[in-house]
Amino acid sequence: LVAAAPDKPLVLGEYGRSSWQLLRPGSLGETGQADYLADLLLTQRLMSSQAGWPLRGELAWTLYDFPSG
Repeated sequence: LVAAAPDKPLVLGEYGRSSWQLLRPGSLGETGQADYLADLLLTQRLMSSQAGWPLRGELAWTLYDFPSG
């Protein structure tokens, strides 16, 4: 994509994993979800650095916010 449009920014749309174990057995849970997102952010920083495109920002968003207690 960068080669096809070198003057345009690369935008990542959406990613994520469920942490809601009550209705989705086998989901990551809150700690697993936090680890998953941290790994994704690190990967994005490394890839953007290698490609010469600065990572300008991130947005963490949740559809549902259920307390674990």
